[in-house]
Amino acid sequence: MKKCRGFTIVEVVIVLFIIGLITTLAALGFSKANRQKQLDSAARVVKSAISNARDYALFGQEVEGKYPCGFGVVLNKDSGESSGIKTVYVQNADRIEVMETDNTCDDKVKGSSVKLAVMDGQEEQEWADSVLLTGIKNISGGAESCSIILFSAPRSGSYYCSCDACPPTGDTNCACSVFSDDSGELNEKYFQTEFEIVEGILSDTLSQKIYASGNTEEVQ
Repeated sequence: MKKCRGFTIVEVVIVLFIIGLITTLAALGFSKANRQKQLDSAARVVKSAISNARDYALFGQEVEGKYPCGFGVVLNKDSGESSGIKTVYVQNADRIEVMETDNTCDDKVKGSSVKLAVMDGQEEQEWADSVLLTGIKNISGGAESCSIILFSAPRSGSYYCSCDACPPTGDTNCACSVFSDDSGELNEKYFQTEFEIVEGILSDTLSQKIYASGNTEEVQ
């Protein structure tokens, strides 16, 4: 058998095969790690947006010279410019005006006359184009294409809303229900989001729970 500088051709082929296999496995491992990194980043965007909305409600974020009675997030898996996550606020109730009438923002938020509008400056809350929000489950486990979680001001009481249009505009009517059980205490009900990233024939997914407290948890 012919030799190539002390090695047989078969041995050279085997070495090249092993090198190629190691390189391929390393590339696949890097690719998977990169996909997971992007999925984790999307989950952090959701967590950050929810935390911001909760803080806006608690500390009183000013919007157009007023202090809305609540802030929340819209999760939308539909394609297009409205897809992704947006921050919304209660447009038809100001917390200071409500307090002056001896009412609370929770009185205004709960019910069917809430009007929500999307806040300006949402670009920083978008995730990578390669990551898709492929599923949203509401607290009953049903599938939705668009969901809204809202926090009242200043108590940060948790609500989930159903609107005539999602994402809502300032003229959109929304009905908001308490994100809790019948006793009024926070429970372990949650929304769940499903993210996916695809590279050719390879794909990875990540599921995330969103609790009434605003805390999130990755589904293992």
